[in-house]
Amino acid sequence: MKPRIFIGSSVEGLNIAYAIQQNLTHDAEITVWDQGVFQLSKTTIESLIEILEESDFGIFVFSEDDIAEIRNTTETVVRDNVLFEFGLFIGKLTRDRVFFIIPSNSELHLPTDLLGITPGKYDKDREDGRMQAATGPVSNEIRQLVKKLGKRNEQEELAKTPLKKSPVDKNEENWIDDFFSRKYKEAIKKLEESYKNEKEAERKLENEIWRAYCLFKIDEKEGGGEARRDTLQELC
Repeated sequence: MKPRIFIGSSVEGLNIAYAIQQNLTHDAEITVWDQGVFQLSKTTIESLIEILEESDFGIFVFSEDDIAEIRNTTETVVRDNVLFEFGLFIGKLTRDRVFFIIPSNSELHLPTDLLGITPGKYDKDREDGRMQAATGPVSNEIRQLVKKLGKRNEQEELAKTPLKKSPVDKNEENWIDDFFSRKYKEAIKKLEESYKNEKEAERKLENEIWRAYCLFKIDEKEGGGEARRDTLQELC
């Protein structure tokens, strides 16, 4: 069986996601986020967890989607939900199996924790506009890594409790909605409430990491985020 790859992006990055899908179609079973992943009657997090359980690799297209005021400087940033999904996949699949792609010569502001990690790149300014050709080199780099690592082995799967069988409590669903809406203070309150009710050590640590990240996002706009960043790095 071919490895399974999930590609995440914003709506604006879909043309790049489709181009990568075309390039890798002979090497893997590939699903772009808008191709039946988010189902009716299921919450966003439930759908994400389901596709995460099925995937061997994740590719995320980081595009210049939003403008943010960070420490009195205007920056182009990746959409929060794409970063959230990227982090979710790294937590499950590990960093070796999750890749992010950015435009060449981009002024995109990346989270500090991603600095030093080599992204894949493509030429978004090709004169002929052929994005399948523009993403050819990075697609080939990913192809080689997919062939090298292959599917997640069965022992790895048996060693981990499937996330989709774990109950998702109401606080968890709600803090994610608040996070996507950039209501970070509300998200922190719900994370703290969820932390009190959580018994598994691994889930408690995950909760602490997201709480620290929400605090970092607040401080990023107000200044003085270094202390929060240090806390987040210690937890990770």
